[in-house]
Amino acid sequence: MIKHISMFSFKGDAGGKTKEENINEVRQLLLDLPSQIPFILTNEVGAQIKNTPETGADAPPVYDLVQIITFETPENAAAYPAHPAHLDLVRRSDAMVEKMAMIDYEV
Repeated sequence: MIKHISMFSFKGDAGGKTKEENINEVRQLLLDLPSQIPFILTNEVGAQIKNTPETGADAPPVYDLVQIITFETPENAAAYPAHPAHLDLVRRSDAMVEKMAMIDYEV
């Protein structure tokens, strides 16, 4: 099995909406993915529960939203980025997201 973790940091305001509104919109888009992509086995999405400021130049960044997906095979994980539902998510969220980080690993 493959775990795919994505973390998102959002811009202050984008598209005429607040940061919180954009986080909630993308959160819902992420939650909707399993109904559109049948090879997603599990999908967990969570928003940062507290505002933890970065302290010092060497502090790790704090992200606003995380998604953890499980795929059965490496082939499914490789097919995910090009799936039309994922491409739509990227298109709709691109202007809201300031930075992101991701990792895929085998379990």
